[in-house]
Amino acid sequence: MSFSDSDDSTTDPNGNPKVKVDVDANRNMVDPNINIDFRDIIGRRQYDRHRRSISRFEDMAALPEPHLPTNPIVFFEITVGNEFAGRMIFELRKDVCPLAAENFRALCTGEMGIGRLGLPLYYKRTRIHKIIRTFGCQGGDVVNNNGTSGESIYGPIFQSENFTLKHEEGTLSMTNYGERHTNNSQFVITSNPCYNLDGLNVAFGHVLRGLGIIYYDMERVSDTDDKPTEEILITNCGELMPDDEWNFEDNDETEDFLPPQPRDWDKKYIVYTVRLSYF
Repeated sequence: MSFSDSDDSTTDPNGNPKVKVDVDANRNMVDPNINIDFRDIIGRRQYDRHRRSISRFEDMAALPEPHLPTNPIVFFEITVGNEFAGRMIFELRKDVCPLAAENFRALCTGEMGIGRLGLPLYYKRTRIHKIIRTFGCQGGDVVNNNGTSGESIYGPIFQSENFTLKHEEGTLSMTNYGERHTNNSQFVITSNPCYNLDGLNVAFGHVLRGLGIIYYDMERVSDTDDKPTEEILITNCGELMPDDEWNFEDNDETEDFLPPQPRDWDKKYIVYTVRLSYF
């Protein structure tokens, strides 16, 4: 299969018409609120890859919503390398796991100040230190910032209160030292169901928006040792009040080389401006 803009024929060798979409003719049809530019897409493979991402979103019945309005909602703002990847938003299941939920919430706000080990109990400026493809990501080491330590708001470790919630796609869960009741500040966000963690790790929340940051951004810089090849940083975090805007779009008003997050879009049908010529 070849890709060429210089071929003047109107059909391919099988008699099928070639596809050409004029960027300028369709520029005004694009929703100005969507930060997406496909003008650099020059082949069908690239177009199809993005189209599959959109189709995955369109197949979803609905975006995840909080289970209870009284459960805390918190956020991470993530950078991959020097690029802002977007905002991840979580519901913390305080109704099921109040200890783990409160620990994570307070570590997002930094309200507990300095911990017993003399360092801030705060996720801000900490790294995502492990990325495992088809599994998820791990972070939250507020002590050494490399996955070797951690500290909870209750002390060095705290108990595993229950294992009621299962490890589905997008689950927020505590990590531990390989056995129950050794939770600290470190967490896991699953990108696929991980039922092998059930009964050992305490699942206490789930991703409401921004799960695609793991699929499309973090896994892009994952190496064979599960360590990111570029720094993945929680540049900001906090708690969202009921009247706060979620602001989960990855629109930082700059040219963005990272893929969009289609599963988080509220718009199901989008008109694209792409330049294609292929057969």
